[in-house]
This record gives sequence, structure tokens and C-alpha cells, in this order.
Amino acid sequence: MERQCRGLAAEIALARGVSAHAGGRHLGFARAMAEMPHTAAALAAGRLTEWRATILVRETAYLDRADRALVDQRLCADPATLAGLGDRAVEAEAKAVAYELDPHAVIDRNAAAR
Repeated sequence: MERQCRGLAAEIALARGVSAHAGGRHLGFARAMAEMPHTAAALAAGRLTEWRATILVRETAYLDRADRALVDQRLCADPATLAGLGDRAVEAEAKAVAYELDPHAVIDRNAAAR
């Protein structure tokens, strides 16, 4: 499976004209969107930029699937929730909800970052 994914990441990289590493990031983003249907819908509808969707994926990557789905629902199910917010505010909201749902995961992530 890992080898197959490397091939898929390479194909994505070729199609987008980016490095294999960037192709892998795009593949990871696409997989996360499958777990975050409200974020994917907001992105498809133009209510959320690709960068802001990336921020939400990045700030929930360490959460389990259920908690990631809750962040997705709380922040993107209602279009008004993130309306008018800038990139940093979207990031702060995602971090706040993630911490509320699983503070230990946030602490572990921050400790690993050092």
C-alpha cells in the first residue's frame, strides 16, 4: 500500500508540476478532505480558500478521526462560523476547538515540535 501511495503521489506531482514531496502533501490533503466533508463542501462552494482548508487539515492532523470530524462540523457546517475571519483567526479557531476536544493530543503535538 505504501509503495502504491508513493506512485500516486508521484503521479499527482507530475500532473501538478511540483516535487514528489509536494505531491505527497496534496495526496494527504485529499485524504483529509474525505474525512472532513463540511470543509470539502465549503472549499467546493468557494466559501473557503484552499489555504484555509489546508490550515484546518494541518491543525487537525494529529487528532483521531472522530475529533477531526467534530472540528469539521463545528467550524465548517455553518457558513457563518468562519465568515469574515482571516487566516490567523481560522487557525486560532481550529486550535481552540482541537484543544477543547483533546488537550492531551495538542500538548503532545507541541512537545514533539520542540
